[in-house]
Amino acid sequence: MREGPLTIGMVAGEASGDLLGAHLIAALRAQLPDARFVGIGGPKMQTQGLNSLFPMERLAVRGYAEVLRHYPGLLWMRHKLKLALLKVQPQLFIGVDAPDFNLGLEAGLKRAGVPVVFGPNMNQEGAGSLLKHGAALQVKDAEELTARLKKLLDSPERRRTM
Repeated sequence: MREGPLTIGMVAGEASGDLLGAHLIAALRAQLPDARFVGIGGPKMQTQGLNSLFPMERLAVRGYAEVLRHYPGLLWMRHKLKLALLKVQPQLFIGVDAPDFNLGLEAGLKRAGVPVVFGPNMNQEGAGSLLKHGAALQVKDAEELTARLKKLLDSPERRRTM
């Protein structure tokens, strides 16, 4: 197992993801009390200890016109978040929801050697490709995430192949 505090990157982009992410953090913290959480999340995730680097509300864009108006800012935010995450060197990244934002982020983190876990709300084609090639895991709940995370952290070989 690794030494030092575990750092987990997370992104949730809407209220339901914030709630799910908060439950995940609470479940993980019960097993890994020294773990640090960093990324983007709302008030519920922040209450559980997430250091949110950007307001979650900036991801909540709907409709073509709004997406186009915010697209440059979303790309900038994704790039800055990737750089910040790589600087803190997370041992794992969890994309709770927001697949349009997270899939590009996850691909960049994966290329840098960060294992990626998808939450149950990430059922998109890009996620399927990463799952098919063993580059990511998909979990259905906090209990499964905790069990799979422990196995992943205990296996340097598995982390390298993800």
